[in-house]
Amino acid sequence: MVGNLSGDPNAEPRVYASGSDEGFLMWDIHGNLLKHVRVGHNQSQSVSKYRPDLPGLQYMLPVNWRGDGQEFVLLSGNSKEGGMI
Repeated sequence: MVGNLSGDPNAEPRVYASGSDEGFLMWDIHGNLLKHVRVGHNQSQSVSKYRPDLPGLQYMLPVNWRGDGQEFVLLSGNSKEGGMI
């Protein structure tokens, strides 16, 4: 997905990818890799306002939508055994 999730309307958009076993990847609009975090098997994108205490939108996979602005997220805690954080 491409967009500005920062909360700053003047910030440049970023390119975000859920790269399967490569985890989470983020590039600037010029193609420079800014982040590469191997979090286990990561394949679904979900962008929303999951953290009311942070500016902008967040890129995560919700597990339980409570409706009060605070959500749980699903991450693979261990690349071999999995797990939920």
